[in-house]
Amino acid sequence: MNNNIITASPLTKSEMHQICSWRYPRPYDIYNLPAYDEIIAAGTGFANPQKAKNYHSYYCDGNFIGYTNIAPKADGVYIGISLRPDICGKGYGVQILKQACKIAERLYPDSQICLQVRSWNIRAIKCYEKAGFAIQGPPFTQVTGVGAGEFYLMVKNNTVCGNQQDFLSYAENFAEEYHTKIKLSGSFRKGTATDFSDIDISFFCNNIDMVRKFIFGYSGPIYISHTTNPPGIIIVIYPDGVALDLDVLPDTGTSQRDTEICHLLSFSEDEHYLMARLLHRSLIKFLSGKKEAGVSVLKEICDFLDVDYNISFSGFKSDFINVLNEFKKYYPVDEGYMQLLLNLVDYL
Repeated sequence: MNNNIITASPLTKSEMHQICSWRYPRPYDIYNLPAYDEIIAAGTGFANPQKAKNYHSYYCDGNFIGYTNIAPKADGVYIGISLRPDICGKGYGVQILKQACKIAERLYPDSQICLQVRSWNIRAIKCYEKAGFAIQGPPFTQVTGVGAGEFYLMVKNNTVCGNQQDFLSYAENFAEEYHTKIKLSGSFRKGTATDFSDIDISFFCNNIDMVRKFIFGYSGPIYISHTTNPPGIIIVIYPDGVALDLDVLPDTGTSQRDTEICHLLSFSEDEHYLMARLLHRSLIKFLSGKKEAGVSVLKEICDFLDVDYNISFSGFKSDFINVLNEFKKYYPVDEGYMQLLLNLVDYL
């Protein structure tokens, strides 16, 4: 796939003719448009002069490959996307959608970016998720020009940082390559994640070699441990700030966690090492807007150290540094992990 994609607006007459000639295989044939003359006569879609400015064309190496409709509405700005049939499923949709989002953000800076997708169109849903969108709410019925259909509303998570999105793309590619079921949950699934949110993933394969391949295939972690309450969730933290809560489950459909894998993959089983993860957790909770949770976690560390600090919202930065320094007095902290903590402190 070539990354040399440019955009131009509005659609030209030549581009409109091409679009009307596009023919998709089943079940995507419902996206086939009428003949050009029919659309012009009806004055609908891109043939509507009042909406012409909403349409943008996209080119790769001089070839017309798709277009978007960026339409402002009362509850947000909605993006529609269409690709030339022969390039569908090859990654161009993600690139085009990311460019469309930048256009939408520039034109409508205070609007939420949304799109609607038919619930059966898994190929499109995966594309939109790679571009940073998440399904919001249950499916709903909507009537279009081809009749009633079931749709999902998907919303752009504008706070997903590049590293988090890179990991999500990596996880999806891994699942496809190794035929492994991976399920996203938590704030990224709900579309409520921030730049500092950890990524919650259920990994349905309790083969330790495969789990290790998944963890280390993205990057070399600076920290791996596991939860104790509830037991069995692997905590992975990477140098680029990506933090992963990995729930390893059998591929048999049961919800019984394999706690042995957690112990085998953890860098250490020492109590102080397991507690060290709470330093990171307190920061990301506080930075994600969950200040009460951030304070509560920091107090857990104080209890472990048997020190009495009056942790507060207003003084959280200095309180955290004091607790961190107290922790270092008694226990070693990996240099890479320490640097990540200090980088996060700078955001307070």
